[in-house]
Amino acid sequence: MLCFAAAGTSVHAVNLPAYSISNSDRTLPVEDVIKKINAERDKLGTKACLALLEDHDKNTKVRLGKREVAAAGEFHSLKVESAFWNYTLNLKQALLSLHANPDRETDNEADSMAKITIETLYNLSQKWKVGNSALFRNLLIRVGAKEKGYCYHYVSALMEALSKEKWHKFDLHWASRGTELFAKITA
Repeated sequence: MLCFAAAGTSVHAVNLPAYSISNSDRTLPVEDVIKKINAERDKLGTKACLALLEDHDKNTKVRLGKREVAAAGEFHSLKVESAFWNYTLNLKQALLSLHANPDRETDNEADSMAKITIETLYNLSQKWKVGNSALFRNLLIRVGAKEKGYCYHYVSALMEALSKEKWHKFDLHWASRGTELFAKITA
């Protein structure tokens, strides 16, 4: 069993950057997309110092050379892509761990399910303009300043997005325990 927990006691909300899966990446396994991104990053490393760009991300007082300034936009795009696909890979691996001996069909379904889930979460983060504090977010919803962002909104949206596909190797369930909601996936 794998649960996407939405606990009412959470104190953090994550504002994920805008990202949409390209049609070509949608057809590739997650692992192949990550290899492609790593190759692009390696190529960028021949044009600019990636360590300097990383340092600049942590501290904007770090000065960049002309090559790094020219490469900064591509570097940040690759960073967003890399984070998205690493989240997706981690979820895919967690889904595959539900099966003792996953076959090709299970791998394909886990791949699709992970892509849909992570893309949905990224889209919801943008659509609902999520901030840093879940408690403050909940207050804004309660007073009517924000429309959605409660835990059950996420679970409902995830279940809706995942229910559009027909899954043969995984089952979707909505579950709750006290104030916690779960989109539960079982093998």
